[in-house]
Amino acid sequence: MFVCGVNLEAYKPEYKVISNASCTTNCLAPLAKVIHDEFGIIEGLMTTVHSTTATQKVVDETDYETIKACMKRASQNELKGILDYTEDDVVSTDFIGDTHSCIFDAKA
Repeated sequence: MFVCGVNLEAYKPEYKVISNASCTTNCLAPLAKVIHDEFGIIEGLMTTVHSTTATQKVVDETDYETIKACMKRASQNELKGILDYTEDDVVSTDFIGDTHSCIFDAKA
C-alpha cells in the first residue's frame, strides 16, 4: 500500500499488485508522518467524517432506539465481557482500567 508523500519511494516496478490506500489513509498519513518525524507518535486517535457515496443511503432505515437496544442486548449476551454498554454521563477517564474491547456510549 502506498501513500504519495509518505512511502512512495518504496515502490518497485516489479510489484504486481499495488494499492494507493484509502481516502482516509491518504488524508491521515501525511499529517501523521510530519508529526511522527518531528515529535514521534506513540499512539493516536482519529475521527473520520466522510461524505455519503453514490451507493450509500443518506437516511438510516433503523432508528437509534433500536440500535441502542441491539447493542445493549449483545453486551449482556453473546458479547458479554467484550462489548459494554452505557447510558451514563461519561468522559474518557471513566474508562481507565476497563477491560472491554469496545464500549457503546449511548449518549455520545
